[in-house]
Amino acid sequence: MIAQVFEPFSGGHHTTYVSFLLPALIRLLDSGHLERVVLTTTEHHAASPAFVELLSQYERRVAFDVVPAGDIYGSGHTVSNVLLDSLKRNRPDFVVSTSADNGALTLALRCLVDPAFRSRSITSVGVFHYGPYESARGIRELAQGAVTRFSRSFSPWSELHVVNPLLYDRLTSAPTRTSRRVKFLPHPVAAAQPLAKADARRRLQLSVEGSYIGQIGQSNGTKAIPELLSAFRAARPRPDQRLLVAGKIYGPFRELIEREYQDMVDRGQLSLIDRYLSVEEMHVATSAVDVISISDYTGKLSSTLLAAVGSKRPVIADRGGYTGMILDHFEVGYRADMRDRASFAAAVAAAFETGRDFVFSEKVDRLVQFHDPRNFVDSLLGPLYARLGIRKPASTQWHRLLQEPAASLTASSVAERVTSGGVRV
Repeated sequence: MIAQVFEPFSGGHHTTYVSFLLPALIRLLDSGHLERVVLTTTEHHAASPAFVELLSQYERRVAFDVVPAGDIYGSGHTVSNVLLDSLKRNRPDFVVSTSADNGALTLALRCLVDPAFRSRSITSVGVFHYGPYESARGIRELAQGAVTRFSRSFSPWSELHVVNPLLYDRLTSAPTRTSRRVKFLPHPVAAAQPLAKADARRRLQLSVEGSYIGQIGQSNGTKAIPELLSAFRAARPRPDQRLLVAGKIYGPFRELIEREYQDMVDRGQLSLIDRYLSVEEMHVATSAVDVISISDYTGKLSSTLLAAVGSKRPVIADRGGYTGMILDHFEVGYRADMRDRASFAAAVAAAFETGRDFVFSEKVDRLVQFHDPRNFVDSLLGPLYARLGIRKPASTQWHRLLQEPAASLTASSVAERVTSGGVRV
């Protein structure tokens, strides 16, 4: 039996997912359950730092099917062509696409007439990250929703694995052609023991004393970094209360910092590490700070939030969408309206005052267990295990994590909980 992983992109979840999948597939190879493991990607992404760092170690055990193509992200027609051609070339029995959103529409259209998925018995899994989880507002969102529903309804995947619980709830709230194939997939985050804070700060050449809020990871135009910078200044931080922005900074954001926040850089209150961070460097940066600001406010899943929680660091996050839901149920930090400077600044101020003494509840342990990489792998490879006659290991179920509702911390509730003798923050 041949298993194929299709991931034409690199960086972020693209490479991370594959780095957890390949060792599991290699174990099935060693046990004789699989004849061959194939990884299909493009030349552009095979040469990327993330790919080389995490995946090149497997090239002796895995057949690297590298397609001569550049960066095809956003070109759905090309992505679907590359996928269908790779299926005909490799003839897998099981295939998983860890970025099935890209090219979903063109793949659905192609598979209405192209027999690539139907010509032989292929068990297939597509991983989906995006999609509307709220009622549409306006004609544009109605049209986008219709396209998304068509793409999923007529997609060729045996199972559609969704990583955002809000999207999963929306897709399974009523029986449809799609809902029967939808599964909830935990985003993999390995629990990491933080380094000693002082040691981590020395490695990054930061001041050992004082408090740090960190913005960790590469940024793009959808990140709320301008809002964070504005809230940080509005919070009127003391000299020993600092902000660290670590990871490659989006060009316009760097220009904004040089134009409006250079004074904070000059006096050491705003520290910048403007480059790609390795996995180890991300861990060091996370260990160096007291609280992590989650810059996502689009409602999508936040891997940064999960990584922060796995490293026992509280977060500042938007009260809406996915981050708001995690804050509500698991009490992992400080909620704010990131589009409102006063609200965001109040959360920043509260995080500076209490973040170093933040204590997580036992609910967070269950959240970390759910997102353990083993749970991710076993969930995603469930259809392959079934086909091979292997019993799927017992897994942590998402619905069990939500049995005990909780209220997250707002800037105003922090003082109330301290003075009332509640959970120590």
